[in-house]
Amino acid sequence: SGGGGFDLSLVRRIPEQAEWLAEVAVDWKLLRKAPGWVKGDAEIVTAAVRQNGYTLQFASDDLRADRGVVSVAVKQNGRALWFATDELRADRDIVWSAVQQNVRAWRFAATPLREDRDLALAVAKMSGEALEFFETEQ
Repeated sequence: SGGGGFDLSLVRRIPEQAEWLAEVAVDWKLLRKAPGWVKGDAEIVTAAVRQNGYTLQFASDDLRADRGVVSVAVKQNGRALWFATDELRADRDIVWSAVQQNVRAWRFAATPLREDRDLALAVAKMSGEALEFFETEQ
C-alpha cells in the first residue's frame, strides 16, 4: 500500500540502431539518405518525424501506413498527411489532428472525408483558408 515503486524498461538495441537513433534525433534530414532498414525502423522514424513531420515522406511504406508514426508526424506538421497511406488519409482522427496543426492539410484528406459536410464545416470554422479546398457542390 502506497509504495513508491516504479517501472523500469530495458531496451536492447543493436549498435547500428542506437547510432542511427542518436543521429536522427539531432538531424532528421539524415533519414533522407538512410538505408532501407533505417527507414523501416519505427523508433528511428518516429524520432525524425517528431522534429519534422514532413520526414514521413522518407519512411518505408509500412511506416507511412502506421497509425502511431503518422499521428506523431501530422501533429508536428499537419501537411505530412500528404505522405500517409490512402487508408490513413481517410481516417477521421488522423485527418482532424492534421488540420488542427495546419488547416491546409485538409487538401490531403481522402475525398469521402472532404465530402463529409459536418467535418467540412468544422474545418471551415477553424479558418476561412480551408474553404479553397472544399469540394464544390453541384
